[in-house]
Amino acid sequence: MSSAHRPLELAWVGVAALVVVSCGSPSEHSEPLPADQLVFSVGSSGHGWTPYVVEAIRSPVISVYGDGRVVFTGRNEPATMAPPEYLVVQADPDDVARFADELEGQYLIDLGTDVGSPGVTDQATTTITFHGRGDASELRVYAFGTRFERDLPSSALENREALRGVIEGAWDLAEGDAEPYDPDTVHVHAPTAGTAPDDDVPSWPGPDPATFMTGDPGSPGVITGDAAAVVYTAARENPDAWWRTDDEVVRLVVDPVP
Repeated sequence: MSSAHRPLELAWVGVAALVVVSCGSPSEHSEPLPADQLVFSVGSSGHGWTPYVVEAIRSPVISVYGDGRVVFTGRNEPATMAPPEYLVVQADPDDVARFADELEGQYLIDLGTDVGSPGVTDQATTTITFHGRGDASELRVYAFGTRFERDLPSSALENREALRGVIEGAWDLAEGDAEPYDPDTVHVHAPTAGTAPDDDVPSWPGPDPATFMTGDPGSPGVITGDAAAVVYTAARENPDAWWRTDDEVVRLVVDPVP
């Protein structure tokens, strides 16, 4: 994936500009990590002005797995209720392992890392997760953009700059021929906001919602297997997320889980 196509500011999830800084990697061989292990991911959520039906879609911008899969989205369009288009690249698992080993040695992705808190409101919180050879860890960065950071202490600025380098290192793993991504799991939200349209809407392409929805607004339904890819593909073409199920029109927001 060329740097020209990397999402430097993703309005739909509020990830502020990720400045290009290479993090490099050690030359020594690193043992591959478990194939299905989610090694690294970046996502964002928490705008005060974001409608619930959009806030529900919180899938990461980029996810890196131990077997070399790198799943990412280049979406940079106004937010809709359709899920983003995800692509997948196959990186070398040894490169992923070297990336993880270097990152683990930095002790950077940790809830205790000082990243400061800019004095602005209604900005996104970027969540960075990491799982190398030790326990999984997470770091949340509020208002992760240089235009918000002028008054932060030097330690927070240094850590934020280091994080940008790490994120760019993850994007380096996404170089190569990308293919469409078919998720094997999707989450389905059923927000109560909005008025059903009077005109025709698409038929729901998945299983009967009664069989997988929980009834709890805070707990999405889950679809797995081949049906997940079918629902995801159909939802990409339905930005309003209104569907007809038998004689009822309902709003079902589909969120892929890379």
